[in-house]
Amino acid sequence: KSTLTNNETLELAKVEGHMKTLKENMSQSKPSQPKHLKVRGLFDKENDQLNEKQKQYYKQFYSQASKNGALLFQDVVSFDTSFLIKQGLFDPTTGELDAKKLKDAGRVMMKKYFELENLTSTGQWVGAIHYNTDNFHIHFSTTENMNTRQMITVKDKKTGHEKQVPNGLKKEATIREMKSVFM
Repeated sequence: KSTLTNNETLELAKVEGHMKTLKENMSQSKPSQPKHLKVRGLFDKENDQLNEKQKQYYKQFYSQASKNGALLFQDVVSFDTSFLIKQGLFDPTTGELDAKKLKDAGRVMMKKYFELENLTSTGQWVGAIHYNTDNFHIHFSTTENMNTRQMITVKDKKTGHEKQVPNGLKKEATIREMKSVFM
């Protein structure tokens, strides 16, 4: 949009504030945090750690995608720490997590997702392993350079006006396959 309503301006300010906090938290860990709770950087389908040039590419891609009306999908894979210990992926004595194996499993999952939802030629994704809670989890963010999702009609409950919007639901079969290939 070229202009924003007052509510949109307030919402944008909130989002930008949250993004600033997230960026600060991702770029530095708090000294009081144990080693295994520190936040690490972004990764993608080919790189375990994105450099500044790569981050700028994704920032521009996501910005253009938003301008083109593409949806932003966010997925989270969360882990029970005892499961990771049993699988030999986390050593609680050293605080070391085998992030490479989790990233590789995430890549397989995202590849399957892109195949099943026809995103291979239009989509991009980035991921980040979060170490800053009581359980490890990976955030995945996906968008397309333009919307290819089916358009559906929705009715605004307050105004009664109908409008066309992209269908933001993933197929249940896609979600099941994503979980299956990750495991």
